[in-house]
Amino acid sequence: MRLATFNLLHGRSLTDGLVDPARLTAAVHALDADILALQEVDRDQSRSGHHDLTTLAAQALDAPNTASPPPSSAPPANTSAPYATTTTATANPATASA
Repeated sequence: MRLATFNLLHGRSLTDGLVDPARLTAAVHALDADILALQEVDRDQSRSGHHDLTTLAAQALDAPNTASPPPSSAPPANTSAPYATTTTATANPATASA
């Protein structure tokens, strides 16, 4: 099983800053992933040409299933707060120092 992660940068290319669905699809297809985790994904946003980037990625992989959070067109109310949650690993109480 091949797991991949890909920051889509809202669909923009690092080389020229353009949103090109064919180029994005080719890049995703080249990953040949069974499971693909995407970051900075847009759907119906002007900055990404109103494309559904999750659907483009899924089509590139012939993926029958996708999952994504609901779209948000508004920035978070508190922009100083982190956008992602974090998990903290705790030491085994038997081996943790005092």
